[in-house]
Amino acid sequence: MKKTTSSLLRNSFIQGGILFTSAIFFVGFLNYLFNSLSAKTLGPGGYSEITTLFAYLTLLSVPILVITTEIVRRLGLHGKDKLKTLKRWETWLMNKAKRWTYLLIPYFLLGFLLPRLTNLSLFSSFILLTILLLNFIGAFYLASLQGLHRLWSVSWIIIVVGLIKLAGPIVHFPYQDQLTNILLFLVLSGIVGIVLSKITLKTDKVASVEEKPFKKLEKRLSDVLLSKSLFITVGSLVGINVLNNFDVIFTKKFYPAFDAGIYGGWSLLAKIIFYVCGPFLSLSLIFFSSKSYRKYHQKVLPVGLLFFVITGFFFYFIYNLFGSRLISLIFNRQYMLILPYLSYAAIFGSLYTGIYFLNTFFLAKNSSFSLIALVGTPIYALLLFFYGKTLQAIMTINILVATAIFSLYLGLIFYYNMKNNGT
Repeated sequence: MKKTTSSLLRNSFIQGGILFTSAIFFVGFLNYLFNSLSAKTLGPGGYSEITTLFAYLTLLSVPILVITTEIVRRLGLHGKDKLKTLKRWETWLMNKAKRWTYLLIPYFLLGFLLPRLTNLSLFSSFILLTILLLNFIGAFYLASLQGLHRLWSVSWIIIVVGLIKLAGPIVHFPYQDQLTNILLFLVLSGIVGIVLSKITLKTDKVASVEEKPFKKLEKRLSDVLLSKSLFITVGSLVGINVLNNFDVIFTKKFYPAFDAGIYGGWSLLAKIIFYVCGPFLSLSLIFFSSKSYRKYHQKVLPVGLLFFVITGFFFYFIYNLFGSRLISLIFNRQYMLILPYLSYAAIFGSLYTGIYFLNTFFLAKNSSFSLIALVGTPIYALLLFFYGKTLQAIMTINILVATAIFSLYLGLIFYYNMKNNGT
């Protein structure tokens, strides 16, 4: 037993995973501070601008999440050829980026249309497009580091980025309102993340690549774009992100700014559970995608679910026992309207975290079962449009839809296990 434990602790993935998990815990805490300080500084009206910006970023970043997921998953299948494969991808992407630079003009012209569509300000709309572009560039490098299992590198990079982001609501420049300040620091954090990731990747000794393989690479990439795998990845990520962000977008569009900010505060309290479990959720995609650890997948799945259930119950009791203190600590007295609905936040946050974990398992296996959340999104949207007449009604719809999707995922897990065990 001691030998097995010692062997596991010496494993590079386990060591990196522990550091990576710790780093994401810390970054989650930084995100909590960022949201708390932003909410206190801006008030509900201004804070609704921040929560809506992040909601749109999450939904519009689905292609970026697809790239990240595919890079991590496919590098996990290449074994010793990881570095050579990565170098081919990078060179191909750089060539395409130079050829498509002219598309930046119509891309940023969209900024003039976004305020009418989203209720975001004109400045926030351009910041949204800028951060989206930076995230697209940075996703390749950060995902590559994860796929190469350079988890220690990812850890210190995301910590630095998180600290720069946190400086937004703390530092104040004269003649500049605090919302503008926060948004500019968000852009700065994205730029720094790209630079640090690029520099870190250069420290790896990448095998030289000839020109000839690029025709084959073009063919393989075109096959990927038309593949079932990509369809599953896109559909899965769209579904899981709509479930967690469409309500914030809905309230910003159809409710006054103050009400949207109050709802944003409730949504943050629900997502705190997701942030706490975030390290394990991030590590789960890398773990379930790796062939090297396939024999442990079925054992880790129930343990992970048990962990999320216990975490959910913990937050449910904390929210009910110390609700008013939490609201005063995280926000201010304006947000006390959330107090009667804290138990709703705990329930929805727990259900969503469980759904995300099970979805990640199926996504890593390239299973069509990961599309369950996507199938539920049209029903979810229709329920919000027809019955989301009050903030409480929106919260109730969230819980009902999440309960149905989570229950379906659990049933599919049992079916998947029985099918693969031959019973």
